[in-house]
Amino acid sequence: MDNLSCSCYCDGGVPNGSPVAAPTTAAPVATPTSSAPSATPVGQPTASPTESPTATPSASPIGGSVDCPDLPTKSECNNTEGCSWRKVKGSPKACYEALDTQTCSKWDGKKRKCKKKGCVFSDAVCTGRWD
Repeated sequence: MDNLSCSCYCDGGVPNGSPVAAPTTAAPVATPTSSAPSATPVGQPTASPTESPTATPSASPIGGSVDCPDLPTKSECNNTEGCSWRKVKGSPKACYEALDTQTCSKWDGKKRKCKKKGCVFSDAVCTGRWD
């Protein structure tokens, strides 16, 4: 056989007209013409942060500005100073003004009665919820 008549890859040669085997040069890598978006804000903020309120919520004593009967749930009531979830004779359990320790102390040693009256029972002593 003659090397000149070969149509295959002889001696590392490349057959004429073959696009696959033709030597190629590295294609240039395209670089974007526009720059990446910047992380810098375009405009200035128009509003400044609001200042904290100057008046602090007051601890409302019994008979203060909190209207206990308006509190619908036990957790809201017992977490509002001056209020206590309790039962009043002839009425369902609801939120009422809390009793003070002097009033609650008459139920010392009586856990159920103390708690039903909206007082706090701890170590056999009944105390007012907010005293």
